[in-house]
Parts: sequence; C-alpha cells; structure tokens
Amino acid sequence: MDGAGGDDRLSGRSGADTIYGGSGADIIVGGDGDDSLYGGAGNDVIYGDGASGLSWL
Repeated sequence: MDGAGGDDRLSGRSGADTIYGGSGADIIVGGDGDDSLYGGAGNDVIYGDGASGLSWL
C-alpha cells in the first residue's frame, strides 16, 4: 500500500502487509501479521501490533 504526497492515514489488515507512507505527515498502523511499515519523508507516526513485538525501527 502506498500513500499519496500529502498527509495520509494508512492501516494494515490481517496478514503480512507492506505500507509506504511517502511524503507528508502520515499515520501508519500495522495490523495482525508480519508487517513492513515505512514512513518516508515528513513527520510520521507508526503503530505496530504489540503482540508480535517490534523487530526494527
């Protein structure tokens, strides 16, 4: 999933999602599964699922 050039709110679902925020102040929320979350340029907020732990930030 790719965000547009502005401020986006992107949410994953169950399964392994790959989400790119792009430029702008994005809010990115991972769902269940092993997700890859990339903020990009701008001030981003990234939320992961605490059940599986954080691998890398």
